[in-house]
Amino acid sequence: MRFTSILSYFGKLPGDIRIEKENFKFYFPITSMILISIVINIIIRIFKK
Repeated sequence: MRFTSILSYFGKLPGDIRIEKENFKFYFPITSMILISIVINIIIRIFKK
C-alpha cells in the first residue's frame, strides 16, 4: 500500500513535461527519470563494494 502511494508521485513531479491538446498528447517525465536514475546508481554503487 505504501509503495503504490510513493509511485503515484512519479510522472506528476515538477519538471515533468506534459502537453495536452485536442488531438495531441506529449509526455516527457524528465524529473521522474532523473530520480529513478539516481536511485539505481546508488543501488549499483552499494552492491559494487
